[in-house]
Amino acid sequence: MVKIRRYVVIIFLGCFGMIGFLSNMSYAIWDCTQQDQMINDLTKQALLYKDRLNTCQQENAKLQQEKEALSKELDQTRKELEDSKEKLRGTHTNFQFSIVGIGLAAGLGLFVGVFLTVKTKNDARQRNS
Repeated sequence: MVKIRRYVVIIFLGCFGMIGFLSNMSYAIWDCTQQDQMINDLTKQALLYKDRLNTCQQENAKLQQEKEALSKELDQTRKELEDSKEKLRGTHTNFQFSIVGIGLAAGLGLFVGVFLTVKTKNDARQRNS
């Protein structure tokens, strides 16, 4: 009877040990499954972030090209503006020279007119005298 009790106790303890072992194994399997799920979720997020990064890099490249094109266009516009300023300065200078020329011509014409009038009067006086 002592031997039977001893075997029953050993079997009883063995069953509890097996139940504990199986419980730990099931928890370990569940934990691995959860970790696999987390790894899959993180992998999906990493792929999404990688796609976003690629999209942002492509958009950045497009914006960089647009920036360079606009920069070239701005440089061209500045160059045209400088050329227009130079042309306007030349026109202004030509206009000033035209006014000076007209003034000189008018002054010369007035001088010649006065000179001829005086000379004609002097010639007429000499003939009358």
